[in-house]
Order: sequence, then structure tokens, then C-alpha cells
Amino acid sequence: MLREGQGYQLIQDALRRDVAVQYLTQTALSLPEVAAKLGFSEASTFHWAFKGWTGLTPGAYRQAHKESGDDDFSVVGFSPELGSAPYCVTTLNIAHHSQ
Repeated sequence: MLREGQGYQLIQDALRRDVAVQYLTQTALSLPEVAAKLGFSEASTFHWAFKGWTGLTPGAYRQAHKESGDDDFSVVGFSPELGSAPYCVTTLNIAHHSQ
């Protein structure tokens, strides 16, 4: 059973992961800019978290997406919080609106 607050953290991490994928594949934002937009105080913390979520560093993920030329590029990984159930991080090919 999840302790109070762990469920929130899982949801926050999943949302951050999905938004990070969007920023990395749909924008030209630098990695420090992506980290800041996601609320990470340090780019290195974002780097570590993203690698934990996807198995790839943010830069490697972005490069693999560019090389694939596929708008539906995805990475399947395994989350310790979800046991052995695989999750899939998939880009959604949405328009990015600058502020």
C-alpha cells in the first residue's frame, strides 16, 4: 500500500516525464531550460530523474528522436514503483505554444 504522499509523487513524476518528453521532442529548448520549466532547481537533477524514467539521458533521448524522424517515437521502460509493469513514454505530436 502506498503511504500518503507517495501517490502524489508518482503522479507528479509521471507528469514531469511526459512534459519533458514533449519539450525534448517538440521544442528547441536547452536542457537547462527544460529542467527549469519542469521545476528542477538543477539541470543535473533533471538529467538523473529523466534517465531513471526512460533509461536514456535527456540529450540521448532527443538525439534518438531526431534520428528516428518519427513523430510517434517512444521508449519503454520499467518503473520500480510500478513493479515489473512496463510503461511507455510516447510523444503526442502537439503544437507548442510559446508564452
